[in-house]
Amino acid sequence: MLFLALLAAAPLHFHFDASEFANAVYHVGCLTDRLACTKTVYTKFWNEKYHVTREDGARFDQFRKTFEELEDAAGKSQPAPFLPNYLGHFPPLRARVRLVAAALDSKSPQEFRRRAAAYAKPEQVERLAQILEYVEKRLHPWWVSTGRAIAQQRIKGVERRMTSLGMPKLAEQAAAFLEAQEAARDLYVHAIPSPEFDGKEATANPALNHFCIEITKDFDAEAMASIALHELTHSLYELSSMEKKQALMRQFVESADASAQPLYMFLNEAIATGVQLLLLERNGGKDDDPYHDPFIPRLGQAALPLIRQAIENKTTLFDGFAVPYIMAGRNALGTDADRLQFRFSSAAVLGSPELTRVFFEQVPLRFFVTSEEEWKLFAGMNAVRVLTYEEATRFAAEIGGLEDKMRYRGFAYIRRRNQGSQHLFLIGRDGAAIGELTKRLAAWKEPVGEGLAFSID
Repeated sequence: MLFLALLAAAPLHFHFDASEFANAVYHVGCLTDRLACTKTVYTKFWNEKYHVTREDGARFDQFRKTFEELEDAAGKSQPAPFLPNYLGHFPPLRARVRLVAAALDSKSPQEFRRRAAAYAKPEQVERLAQILEYVEKRLHPWWVSTGRAIAQQRIKGVERRMTSLGMPKLAEQAAAFLEAQEAARDLYVHAIPSPEFDGKEATANPALNHFCIEITKDFDAEAMASIALHELTHSLYELSSMEKKQALMRQFVESADASAQPLYMFLNEAIATGVQLLLLERNGGKDDDPYHDPFIPRLGQAALPLIRQAIENKTTLFDGFAVPYIMAGRNALGTDADRLQFRFSSAAVLGSPELTRVFFEQVPLRFFVTSEEEWKLFAGMNAVRVLTYEEATRFAAEIGGLEDKMRYRGFAYIRRRNQGSQHLFLIGRDGAAIGELTKRLAAWKEPVGEGLAFSID
């Protein structure tokens, strides 16, 4: 309990920001794919309203290339039983998000130079700082005429609504539950006025202890408070101990539950959704579908009473949460827990780009890798292998009676692998057959077994 006592002694501090520099960081990060955003909106703004110049393009390219250098130099991921459900496991992503957070922590290029020094070489820091300074100056006329007033007006409403709903208090309790480290005591909410203020497209995303909200005319402060808490819960999980998260994964591996892998992968979303639902509950509300997904709302509902109890008892995610969550998640999903759609919602999808593209069009997975090299890092990870009949002959030893099954236009075959994982083969005569197989897969209602699952004539 010592750790919890330390957290209680160091409360969270929320900061509500509407600064020009944070918006410049957001524009650059968005256009160079270093921040999740509504990229089509920002691309259109720079192309059509700001008449992007060659120098603009060169600066954005230089920013992207500098980040690529840093990410490439960060090293490779270490092996793990499952695909981890936190970004910190992956060195390139960890390097990216730390540097983006350092930029959002800053109020000026000069401050960025100081903060970024811990994450990049001096020449790289200087290059990035000069680009951010350039973009801030480039955006300044729009910021003065349009962006600043929107940001300053709306951020005050966000602060008032989040405070009145009790979000800071619940975020503090979530931080204790997730054992977020002391470095996460300051959380920042940034107002980012959308370049299409009258538009309908907008998003909101975290970067460690920073949460950026794209503001449009229809912005709803109350709904955003709930979303902000959801996303900041992800950040708090990201900021908890890496060693404890690894130990938590092992609890799922050791559970021997056939669906332990997807239950683990959805845990991060289930917790964030459960905390979001708890905020609604404390304010006399509820939401049966807080996240439009076939599994997350039910798993969030399953996690809600467990999180509530843990907060009341002052226990944590790493203190016996996994087993009751597995049981509650399985109960919430019912028969879906053992169907293909859930069992293979976290998977390595392997095959030629043409065939895997057909697969993803019908089955848009949330958690996946797409190379043999990545798959080998995660020994317990399920795999989907998409093949033509010609390619399938290499795997004849793994597919019982392959030649006999080739009388079909296509078929799905399941084989058990090591550490309880499974290998799903989707094999067809051509891309059209693969497309039909994936449609059948998306609608398949039978529990996962072994051998031939289904075929098409």
